[in-house]
Amino acid sequence: MKKVINNFAIRSATLDDLETLVKFRIAILLELDILRNDDIPLMEPKFGDYIKSKLLSGELLCWFIEVNGKIAGVGKVMIYDAPPQSPQNPGKECYIFGVYIIPDMRGLGLATQITKHIINELKASNYKNIWLRASKFGKTIYEKLGFVSSGSHSCEYMELKQ
Repeated sequence: MKKVINNFAIRSATLDDLETLVKFRIAILLELDILRNDDIPLMEPKFGDYIKSKLLSGELLCWFIEVNGKIAGVGKVMIYDAPPQSPQNPGKECYIFGVYIIPDMRGLGLATQITKHIINELKASNYKNIWLRASKFGKTIYEKLGFVSSGSHSCEYMELKQ
């Protein structure tokens, strides 16, 4: 049975956390083999500019999960306008992404806790269309929290490969 950490804190990230947010962005992209080490010097300032811009506009919301005062992980949401589809889906979309727990803190339930927190924050703000793209590492966590694969709906998520 996995040990679950019950003594944790979740806090919103601010512009003061920009450097840490960039480091977490690099870490997750390296781990997913999307970014190469050689690309870091080029991409690091681009990540910083993007995160800063989106935090200031309110389009990006970020949270850290801390254990014993140390940041153990991060979770992010992009909020954007989309075409309205129905009275239940008025057009604002919330894309959860970049949920990342540092390797030595994995398996303790922290990704679940931060994702639950994000969902609760979004629901409290009356957002209804909440979605994400799951890596192989996070898929079971998200399924336990009520996310379903797009293949079970009338439209399947597809991505154009270049």
